[in-house]
Amino acid sequence: TAADLDADHVTDYIYGGDMLGNVWRFDLSSKTVTDWAAGAYPVFKADQPITTAIVVSSTTKNDIYRVILNFGTGRLFPKTLDKIPGSAPGDHYIYGIWDSDMDAWNAKSAFTYQSLTLSGSAKTVGSGELLTRTITDSTFVNEALGINGARTISNESLCWKGSTTCTVANKRGWRTKLPKTNEQIFYNPVFQDGFVMFNTTVPEVAELLSCDIQAAAGFTMALSPETGAAQKSYFKNTGWTGDVLAGIGTSGVGSVITVRSGSRTFGVTQTTTGKEKTFELDSGANANYKRITWIKRR
Repeated sequence: TAADLDADHVTDYIYGGDMLGNVWRFDLSSKTVTDWAAGAYPVFKADQPITTAIVVSSTTKNDIYRVILNFGTGRLFPKTLDKIPGSAPGDHYIYGIWDSDMDAWNAKSAFTYQSLTLSGSAKTVGSGELLTRTITDSTFVNEALGINGARTISNESLCWKGSTTCTVANKRGWRTKLPKTNEQIFYNPVFQDGFVMFNTTVPEVAELLSCDIQAAAGFTMALSPETGAAQKSYFKNTGWTGDVLAGIGTSGVGSVITVRSGSRTFGVTQTTTGKEKTFELDSGANANYKRITWIKRR
C-alpha cells in the first residue's frame, strides 16, 4: 500500500505484509532512488500470514496525527487434485498498529506525526503493547436484508504510549481475535467514511469422502482504525436494538464497496452464494480520520 504522508501526491512509504506475518515499511521519501529501502526491523510481526493489502490512514482527532496500519491475518489454500481447499489453521486477528517510528520523517517534513524515539528491535511493535478487544456474537436475523448474526465489540479506553493524558500509557495499537473457529481475513479491507471495513470468512468444512459440507460464512466488520472500537455504528436501519453494532453476518466475499444514492450511502458485497447483498451505512458516524493512500487507475 502506497502512503503519501504530506499530501503532495508523491509516495513516501510503502507498507506490506508477508507470509510470516511481518509488516514491512519501505522508505521511498528520498529523491535518490538508491536510498529507497525496507527497514531493518519490521513494523510488527503477527503470528499468522498476512495475504491482503494493508489500510494506511491517519487520525486527526484533537490535532494529534498518528499513522495507523489496519490488516487481518489469514491465508486460503486453493483446491488441488488431491486436496480440498484449505486455510491457515489457528487463531486469527484484526489489527490496528501505530507506526510510531516517525523521527526521521518529522526531521525533514513540515507535516509531522506522533512519534517515539526508537532504536533497534524496539522499532517493532510487540504483541504485549496492543490493547486486546473482544468481539461478542449475538443471534440476530433480518431476513429482508439477508443479515444472519450481529457483533458488538468491547470499548475500553486505549492509552497510547508516551501520552500524558492517561494513567497507563503503554499501548502502540490494538487487536481483536476473530471468534469463530478458523475465522480469518482473505479479502482486502477498505477505508470509508472514517471506518475500516473487513469481510471475514469462516471457511467451509468438508470431508473428502463425505457429501456433507458446512458452507462458508462470515461477517462484515466496521471499526475505528485507531481504536478498534465502534463508538457509533456504521450500519444503519438494520433493526438491531442492542449495543453499538460493529459487525453483521453477511457471508461476504471480496472487498466491500460503497455507493451513494442521493443523500444515502450503501455498502455492497458479493456473498458466498454468488449473489449481491446491500446494506445502508451512516456516512457521518465517524469523521475523525483521513485516507493517506492512493492508486493510479489505468
